[in-house]
This record gives sequence, structure tokens and C-alpha cells, in this order.
Amino acid sequence: MKKLVTSLILSTFLISCKNPKSNFERTNIVDRTIAYSKNEIKWIALQKNASIDGYTRIGDSIFGGEIACNIKPLKGIDIASFKVLPGTKYAKDKNNVYYPIDITCLDYKDCGVCYFSKIKLDQANSRKFKYLNKEYASDGKNVYFRGELIPNADGESFKVIDGPEFFFFATDKKHVYKHNEIFDEADSKTFHYKSEDKRNIIQEYEHKFIIGDETKEWEFIPPNTITRIKKENKKHADTISIDYLKHQKILDILKLLPKQTMTSWEWTQENRIKTVDFIEKNNFLVDSTKMFNNITYIKPNTLGIQVVDGFWTLSIYQLTSAKTLIITNDIVGDGKDINSFLFTENSFEKIEFNQLFGKGIKNLIKNQSEQCVLELEDNYFTFDYDFTDKNIVTFTSWGLEKDEHQNCFKGNVLEFELNTSEEKFELKSMFWKEN
Repeated sequence: MKKLVTSLILSTFLISCKNPKSNFERTNIVDRTIAYSKNEIKWIALQKNASIDGYTRIGDSIFGGEIACNIKPLKGIDIASFKVLPGTKYAKDKNNVYYPIDITCLDYKDCGVCYFSKIKLDQANSRKFKYLNKEYASDGKNVYFRGELIPNADGESFKVIDGPEFFFFATDKKHVYKHNEIFDEADSKTFHYKSEDKRNIIQEYEHKFIIGDETKEWEFIPPNTITRIKKENKKHADTISIDYLKHQKILDILKLLPKQTMTSWEWTQENRIKTVDFIEKNNFLVDSTKMFNNITYIKPNTLGIQVVDGFWTLSIYQLTSAKTLIITNDIVGDGKDINSFLFTENSFEKIEFNQLFGKGIKNLIKNQSEQCVLELEDNYFTFDYDFTDKNIVTFTSWGLEKDEHQNCFKGNVLEFELNTSEEKFELKSMFWKEN
């Protein structure tokens, strides 16, 4: 942990700073910390009369902390090679790496100052030094947290665990670290934090995080409270294993779909992206909110999702390497909202569904009498659509029965096969199926 060394010197016999503002407390110093921290993190050479992360250059000298009370510049700095990494408090030159490890504060009778009193990192190689994240840094061999060397940490295998504010965990091949201390109860090979865990609490005045490894879980309350808890069984009934690489094409399209394909429910593009990113990272998905936004099945060409009061499907059909036919089906009650698109170069072109299947359901009509035509129209809503096969689409009516309707129709099932060169489906067969 970062140490703050404070010296309070209040005795009246000490020599006072008669006019501290005349001693280096310049009004023309420009603090560049915020400006540089907004951009990509990179080492910045400190210009004259500029300050970054408390390092200030005046002439050819570098000061650390406040400048008052005749405070002296930092010793041993190579001004020609000195650079600061904005937003991290790390700095370096060709010889050393620096961090405000100790800050000393002095109070005189008529002035006060807090300055960097210990800044040099032990054993750090400035040429190989890199900032990792979350105040951890390494030169590939040694590892540092807030400027202090972590004893025996392995720089080659050291990884920082991504997490929210106040969350400082990392691993190497042997240990798990909280701040710069070993958390020896956890297995470094399987240690994890999952931001989507609904047991996490991130509020203004309350923070609680669930951490775990393959066999154990803990509740972490910043800064230092870690309590062992009973491991939650993650294998819910609605957990589905998803091989991201195998299903990457359909998952990438899922992220981009226009919202008109989900008229009966709402799944924002932002949340779809988060879902796919989680699958990419973990190769599975857990949704404990049953009956809402729960992926029921997934194949390379199709997926089905249980939504609030219905079911939704996405199916893709590869026409060429650069062109894909997309069909979505939003099923609520007896209603179906089917949308179809031609997808090229991340762009969607709307296509009429009926255009893809020629005469479509009307192929079933055997007798063109008015009664038979009206009978078919009355049964449009009884047709279900199966888009799960990569080449075949099946229309099936649960309202047409052979005994009752064979005089009007050739069957209650139609099968269409994809013709990639024509970019549509052609009728393959019609037959009766018992409902």
C-alpha cells in the first residue's frame, strides 16, 4: 500500500519561509495531467513550466509534489530522457523508474509543503518498464504496485484482473495478489471476477464483489475484507455452452440487427454486444432471468431465444462469401412477424419475405375454387416456419388436416430448398403430415 510519511515541524525556533510564494510557487505552471490522461496512455516528455501527475519541470530541474518553502528539486534525474506516464504517477528516465512512494509534508510557521521524498523504484529496468493496469507495472522480471516492488512476483506470467474502481487483483503462475499482498487461499490458474454476476454491488456508498476460483468463492468488500462464501452452482437449467468461433458469423450479425426485427420485445444493440462479448470470452452464457432473453439453442446458421411471452429466431443462409440472407421470426401468441434481409459489408437491405419463396403457401392449392382459396387464407395464421436447417425451410400448418382438406390442398407441409445462385428458395416437396 502507498505510504504517506508526514512530518509536522511546528517549533517556533525553526527558520521560517518569509515569503514562500517567491520561492518557486510559480503562477505560470500549466498542469497537463487531465489533458494527457484523456488520450492514449503513453510516455510524455515534460516540457518547461509544465506539470503532470505532480512532476513539474522548471528550467532543467524536476520537482515532485508542491513547490514552496524553498523546496529542492528531485535529485539524480536525467532531464534529457525524463518522461511521465500521465494518469499513472509513474515516470522514468534512461536510468531509473519513479513513483511517489513516500510523500513528506512539512508545516512551518508561515508556509507548508508536501513533496515526493522517496520516488526511485527498486531494481526497475527503465528500458523494459511497462504500465499494466490498475496501478500495477512491470519490467518483465519485477512487478510493482503503486511503485513498490512485490516480492517474488513473476513478471513473465503476471496478469491484472480487470475490474471496477476499488478492485485491485492480479495473478501470476503461482499466486493471486490483492494489492501487493498474496491471497493464498485462491488458485491462480482459475481465479476470476465476473462483472455480470448479479451478486456484485456497485453503488456510490456500497461496493461488494464476488471473486472465485474453480472450487471456491469469496465476497470482497474494499479495501481489505474478504469472506469465504458458499460457491454458487453456475449450472442453471438455462446455461448453454456456446463455441464462439464456431458460431461467430451468426453472433456478429446478432450484434448488428436493426431493432425492427424485435418489435414485440426490446433487446438493445448495446446489450446484445455485451452478451456476444461475454460469449466470446467464456464460451457459454448464463441467464438466470427465466423466460426472458434466454438463448434456447444455437447452431452456426440459426439461434432461438425465449423472450417475455414468445419466441424469437434468427437464421442465416450463406449465398456467397460476402453475401448472406437473413431471416428473423418474432413469434408472439398466434402472431408472427417475419423479416428478411440481404446482408453485405455490414449493411442490411430489406427484402419481402414472400419474394424469397415464389408462390409460397399458395403452392398447396389443388382446387382453385373460391371456397378453397378462402379456406387457405383463413389458415395462414396456422402455419409455423422452421428455419433451423442451413439449406431447407419448412412451412407446416397445424390447422389443415388431410381427411378434411385433401380435396382443396396437396398437403399441409411445404419444403423449400435454397438456390444460392438465384438468391431465393425453390419448392422441393409438398406432403401431408399428421398433426
